[in-house]
Formats: sequence, structure tokens, C-alpha cells
Amino acid sequence: MYQAFAIRPVGRDILFNPGGAFDAIFSLSTEAAQGWATARYHSGAGSFESAYLRKDFYSRGLIDCSYGPELSHFPWLSDAGNILSTIRSFTRKFVHTYYTDDESLRKDTEIKSWVSEANGPAAVIDFPKSIHTRAMLVDVLTHMSYLSAIVHNTLNINEGFANYGVLPTHPTGLYSPIPTTKGVKDVLPWLPNLELSIAQITTLTDFNRPQVANSGLDVVAMFDNFKNDQEVVLAVEEFEQEMVKISQRIQNKQFDEDGLSQGAPFLWKVLDPRAVPFYLAV
Repeated sequence: MYQAFAIRPVGRDILFNPGGAFDAIFSLSTEAAQGWATARYHSGAGSFESAYLRKDFYSRGLIDCSYGPELSHFPWLSDAGNILSTIRSFTRKFVHTYYTDDESLRKDTEIKSWVSEANGPAAVIDFPKSIHTRAMLVDVLTHMSYLSAIVHNTLNINEGFANYGVLPTHPTGLYSPIPTTKGVKDVLPWLPNLELSIAQITTLTDFNRPQVANSGLDVVAMFDNFKNDQEVVLAVEEFEQEMVKISQRIQNKQFDEDGLSQGAPFLWKVLDPRAVPFYLAV
């Protein structure tokens, strides 16, 4: 939860301010962007338990689907799945050192108060009504880490130039709403002019965080402060070693003989644990 609230004032002052980034350089206005995000949040995107990776992807027919062929390539799931399983492994070890059994968890009044507040004043959508087993707590804490370290950094355009700049249909490449009819002969009206292109590049640059690497704020260091006893210290070391291995595999991605990487014509390295922060950031 490091700097969890910072995203709001920073976003207000840079992205959603009148005449700011959304108003000036993107196809949607500030009002439209905020309206879309609010609508998405209340129509499924804001659900907590339903957004657990496998639950979410299963409900959308992306994995374990009973109809149609399986996806031949799924780069995001491949990288995110490895990171998530490593986070879950550490979280389980940490929770099991803190609570010796499920009964000790059920006696924790702070957990009860947290659940009560999440379902009450915080109005978290689809949050568990109770957390009465260690497995449930592992699920909740793992998902919180997943949202900040994986989902957020995928959507937050880290390494935007290398990964999204090569995709001509990506929303950041458009200055007007996507056409609703076929037969468009001239795409220039949908592209920003030179001045706006420079402004857009500048904004995308702000979302790149090269200073995060090896700073103690990257995903590798996510649990660096979770060292309440020797068993957890060893679990942290194991977590960091596995994250470095995942980082190396991502950085070592190459094109095959067909000019593809994981089925795509570009190298997708967005989720390098040594290049993205473990917290919400603008």
C-alpha cells in the first residue's frame, strides 16, 4: 500500500485537470475518461473476488473455456501467471508464520474490523464477508499485490514506447474516437498533429520510470520489509531470487524464425519485475 493515496492528487493535477492531458492530447475528454472509468468500476471492473485472475479469465472465456479453440499464445498470462504464483507462494508462507492455524486467525479482531470496514464505509464491491481461514487471507493479500504490481503496471503504460508505440490501433495513437463505419479513406483526422504528438510523447515519457529499477521499489523488493522472523527472511530471499529469474526470462525474449515472440511481432517486456514498481504510481 506504499503511496496508495498519492495516485489521486497526482492524477487530479496532471491527467484529469481541466485542459490537462486527457483534454489536450487524447481522443476522450477528461469528463468522458472519468465517466468511462466510473462506469467500468461499477459494472464489473471494481469487483474484488470476481477479479481474481483465474475467476476473471474463466468468466470471460479466456481460459478453461468449453467452446472454441484455446488461445495459441497468451503472453500476458504467461508472464503475469509466473509473477502471481511467486507472490502467492510468499504470501502463504508469511500468513502461516503469523497465524499458526485457522482458529488463531478467527480470533484476530483487527482482521474482523478490516473486513467490516471494507464491506461498510469503504463500500468495496464483492469483498469477502468474512475471512475465517488462512487460505482466504492468502487469496485476499495475493490479490491486492496482483492489482498493484501486475494489473496496474500493465495498464499504466510502463515502457509505453517499446510496447504500445508499435501498435497502430492502440488508443494512445488516436486523437479522435474510433470510427464507427467502414470505408475511411484518410486516417489523418484520427492522428494528433506535430504539437500534440510531442505533448503525447512527453506524457507517455512521464509514465516510464527507469529510476525504479534496482531502487528497492521494484517488484523484486515488494516484500523486503516483511522480515519479522528468520523463516520469513528466508521466504523473502526465495521470492526475490525467483523474481530475478522471471526478470531474466522476460529480458531474454527473442524473435523466432518467423519473426515472432510468443506469437506477436514485437517483444513484450512490460512485466519485468526489475523494471516496474510494486505499488500504484503515476
